[in-house]
Amino acid sequence: MAKFQDPAMAKAAHKRLLADKFVCRRCKSVKKGNNLKALSGDITCRNCGSHKFKPKRKK
Repeated sequence: MAKFQDPAMAKAAHKRLLADKFVCRRCKSVKKGNNLKALSGDITCRNCGSHKFKPKRKK
């Protein structure tokens, strides 16, 4: 992730790029959702129907 001089810009960029985004463990598609729903398995993948997600990692 790019380094920003302004902390507000860094926080906005983090929220836009990483916050509440999850990656399907089976087909690697990205879906937005709530943390609690993703961990409990309430979110389903739109491509493969899986309930297993991991948070999107920082690059």
